[in-house]
Amino acid sequence: MYKVPINIYSSIMYNNKVLIGNWFEEQNVTFALQKDGNKKSAYQKDYRKHALPVRDNKSIWKIREKAQGLPRQLFQDHGIHNAYDENMCTLYDLNCMYAYNRPLARRYKSHTGTWEPEQSFISNHGPGRNELVKKKRQSWVDDNQENVQKTEYQCRYALN
Repeated sequence: MYKVPINIYSSIMYNNKVLIGNWFEEQNVTFALQKDGNKKSAYQKDYRKHALPVRDNKSIWKIREKAQGLPRQLFQDHGIHNAYDENMCTLYDLNCMYAYNRPLARRYKSHTGTWEPEQSFISNHGPGRNELVKKKRQSWVDDNQENVQKTEYQCRYALN
């Protein structure tokens, strides 16, 4: 235990003539009175407003651009000149005809920070419109021709 000088110890000691702990007198010493120009309460003095960190949206947009797999030149006006001039795909072809010529699955290369192969809107991803209807009609015709009932005589001898 530390040794305390007697004069400090005696001033802290309980005195039965005043309130316990001399709380009012001790508070008047530390806080300035309102007549001195101090308009703030004890709560306003002690409370410190904490500033929230600002979210950096530029880094989020950079990550989104990298995730698209497109080269950086396509995002700039002075990039590849006339890059989309030979683009013959329509929005219908890209969305509905995706099953015909499906592009290769992209893989993320962490050491370069890019996706390979990069997404290409220049190549044609499928046949034009109404090709799906034509193919379906042809498959119906083929199915109907295969399921024709034949007699035993027709199966043994081919009719030429």
